[in-house]
Amino acid sequence: MNLFGTGVSRFQTAGVCIESKAMTKPDCQSNTVLNETTPTSCRVRVRGCGCAPARRKGRPAGRARSEVVFLLAVLAVSALGANAWCGTVYLNNGDRISGNVLYVTGDEIQIETGYAGLLHIALDEIGGITTTSMVAVRLADGTVLEGRLVYGEGGQTMVCKDGPHRFAPSTISAMAPSIDALDDEADSVDAQEPEPKKWKGTVDVGTAFASGVTDTLDANTEVELVRETGKHTITLTLGGAYGEVESEVDTRRMQAAAKWQYHCKERWYLFGDTVAEHDPGRRLELRAGIGAGFGYEAIKNDKRTLAFEAGGDYARAYWNLYALGELDDAREGWHAAIRARLVSYLREVVFGKPFGAWTSGDWIRGLELALDGFTGEVEQETTSENNISLRLAAMYEQTLFKKSTLTDKLTLLPEVDDFGELRAINDLAFETPISDKLGLRLRLKTEYETDIFLGDDQFNNTFTTSLRYSF
Repeated sequence: MNLFGTGVSRFQTAGVCIESKAMTKPDCQSNTVLNETTPTSCRVRVRGCGCAPARRKGRPAGRARSEVVFLLAVLAVSALGANAWCGTVYLNNGDRISGNVLYVTGDEIQIETGYAGLLHIALDEIGGITTTSMVAVRLADGTVLEGRLVYGEGGQTMVCKDGPHRFAPSTISAMAPSIDALDDEADSVDAQEPEPKKWKGTVDVGTAFASGVTDTLDANTEVELVRETGKHTITLTLGGAYGEVESEVDTRRMQAAAKWQYHCKERWYLFGDTVAEHDPGRRLELRAGIGAGFGYEAIKNDKRTLAFEAGGDYARAYWNLYALGELDDAREGWHAAIRARLVSYLREVVFGKPFGAWTSGDWIRGLELALDGFTGEVEQETTSENNISLRLAAMYEQTLFKKSTLTDKLTLLPEVDDFGELRAINDLAFETPISDKLGLRLRLKTEYETDIFLGDDQFNNTFTTSLRYSF
């Protein structure tokens, strides 16, 4: 039995003859080459194939058993070597780790070293990877490459047959010795992992009430559904609010929106959306609009994201003359004016003049009062306007205290035909978890709009507190 030299090592056990060819194996922790027996191929032959007898006369049985144990260990090392390869990992802090790369996922890399054992390193902490042999990688966008990984001044590069390809190590979702092994690994993972959810979303519910000197009631809710399929993302939102003061409605707001995004490149995407809102509390009977444009994700990692959007927007709005409560006040004022005119008429004409002294003007005045009392009424007046605007938006999200998040979205809509007219919306929110699916959300939405009906500007702040359920 030859353990360390080159050539053929022969093991004989219970009538079975196994031959193992020896090869040299590189040492990943140094530049030397160790001469070890690493089976690359085995031939199995039964007794009678020309091999030596299974046990020579006088040979101890314990030695045959020890050879079997050694054979199993050698085969285990061979199986491990089929899915591992030598490489060097360069960390962002300047450290360098060499060893056998065992496994790579979209989150971390596992590397076995001779001086620190098995290490788990997050991919976002890695600046580059080099390998001594050909490997296959799958990137986050689905691209599959095969070649040798090289890291240098130009960053991470894979030298392939069709030339070099550059990418960030954090975009590697899987790595294997070959493309076939990469596909087999993906099939195995797909078979083990449950099917991802088609839809995910959140439900926000908040309410507040007070009784005593002034009775008030406020309630708000919002539902958001998100579906991601490949490069497409669909977001649906439906929300509303209701409020009363002394049993009189002062808030009745509803809004619905839908947005579609298509990620044409790693950080670039196209979008289209539509929105409809009803808020008579600020004299908006209805506004419906559509928009389209493109976006760029300037920052996208586990801690923060920053994206910008630019495009166009068209909206048609219907504005009321009276807001909630104002129409009832106007009607009461009208009725009070009719009563005052009637009292004045009775004093001056009916009780102030003899019947025979009434003039034609007195009779006409009386008829007008009668008609106004029976048919006169204050009605809601509505006017409409069309707006074509540019859209400039910025979205920022920051992770705070490990699990809490702060988000802010600023949208500017200057009109194309008159840049002096502007609509601005800022949506600031803070969310902190209470449990795995339940969280507390604080939200401040600020809206500014010029040149609405009657020519005045509007500036509205809406602060809400709600519980958020995620699914």
